[in-house]
Amino acid sequence: MTLATFLDILFFISLFKVKLTKSKLVTASVLIGILKLCFGLILKPPFYIIPDILTSVLVLHFMLKLSYEKSVLAETINLLIMVSIKGILVKIISLVTPNYMIISEILIAAIKGLMILGIRFKEIHIILGEHLQNDHKTLIYILSTLGIVLAISAEMQTSQYLLSIISLILYAYVLVIVSERIELAEAQTLKIDSLEMYNKTLLNLYEKLKSFRHDFANFALALDGYAKVGNIDGVKRLSKTALDHCNEVNRIGVLSPEIIDNPAVFTTLTNKFYHAQEQGITMNIEILDTLSDQESNSYEVCRILGILLDNAIEAAKITEEKLINVRFIKDVKQNRKLIVIENSYNNKTVDVSKIFEKGYTSKDGDEESHGIGLWNIKSILMKNEDLNLYTTADELFRQQLEIY
Repeated sequence: MTLATFLDILFFISLFKVKLTKSKLVTASVLIGILKLCFGLILKPPFYIIPDILTSVLVLHFMLKLSYEKSVLAETINLLIMVSIKGILVKIISLVTPNYMIISEILIAAIKGLMILGIRFKEIHIILGEHLQNDHKTLIYILSTLGIVLAISAEMQTSQYLLSIISLILYAYVLVIVSERIELAEAQTLKIDSLEMYNKTLLNLYEKLKSFRHDFANFALALDGYAKVGNIDGVKRLSKTALDHCNEVNRIGVLSPEIIDNPAVFTTLTNKFYHAQEQGITMNIEILDTLSDQESNSYEVCRILGILLDNAIEAAKITEEKLINVRFIKDVKQNRKLIVIENSYNNKTVDVSKIFEKGYTSKDGDEESHGIGLWNIKSILMKNEDLNLYTTADELFRQQLEIY
């Protein structure tokens, strides 16, 4: 039973491209295997299917920190495939030998292993976000419920058995296709949000360039006037003003989907950039790495990025410098990506060892309303072993998100 459960979870993480440590994989397999064995002894087939699925879903959600939707969908697809394979093998082998159950279980395990290898070799993956739109969640629950009912009825079917098996296989195929459509729809929604933010960036950039062009003639005349009378201080002031304007245009110019080639990161970063701009904060952004290969954990990365930038804006807006630096870097030596956020801050005595404690805050006021953001980041980091955050406080407050 534990081997079958181990293969089931391996099938799940292969199909949905989930990163899982060996220790968690083994622990979840043993726990689910034991619980399924208990249900199998207490309940008669096929009624043990429902508690089996509920057990697996709860373990996948609470122990492996996966969404209910993804867990339910994975268990339903796996159930449909396994009931189909088992039904076919039992019918064929029972005609040859009375020990058909043992032989069937061995063949099922072998077929499941081949399916896992095929999924990994052909790179057949369903990449669903951990947080879907409500209509997509509802669709997954409805289709999964129908699939479970169909599997139970097929197990109870005595006549037209072949037709029931074919129905299960077709329904499993339909679930995979629907999952791909949901994945595509989620990606399209994200791209639309990204394009809306890009349109805002282009309009902003156009207005800045238009203003610069309008002022350039006056700037040239003033510069010529200062130069003719030898007023070096005036030339320096005008040059600094023009340079600041150019730097502002360049900062906005970075906000492009072609440069920030991840729609989720682009939308998050652009939103925070304009929020910082409204607070009079200068946000410098450097993109020194591609972000297109971060799809598997984009949601978690964006949650952390959003929280860190919100905190940086809150801290920087009350400082004299009003400065935030954001850099996306690739660390080739350690095979990791870095998102570095630096901001000006006033409280130079902040204790970086305590900032992740729930309720801890360096701001005056109600502790219940502060300190939640970084505590939430700690919970995300505990669920994702390929993410790490390193914090230092020096001239600037520095948060370094490490993505492995």
